[in-house]
Amino acid sequence: MLRSPLDDGASLEEHLVWLWNAVSAHKTYFSQLIASAAWADISLGCLSESIYPVFSIDAKSMTITRELNLGVSFNFTCT
Repeated sequence: MLRSPLDDGASLEEHLVWLWNAVSAHKTYFSQLIASAAWADISLGCLSESIYPVFSIDAKSMTITRELNLGVSFNFTCT
């Protein structure tokens, strides 16, 4: 598991851009690793005061999912 060093105030987009910047230089390695894995995705999570949270991410920050052919899972916790 790789955890973003950005604080809780950073947007999901900022975390995804950070992640892509951290791994993009090693794209070939990660692509091979993901291809040989039984399962791989990006897991996003947040706390929400709403029982119906809205999930929205700018397309530019989803580069990592396109480049590495990854899915996205989303976990929210109502507070």
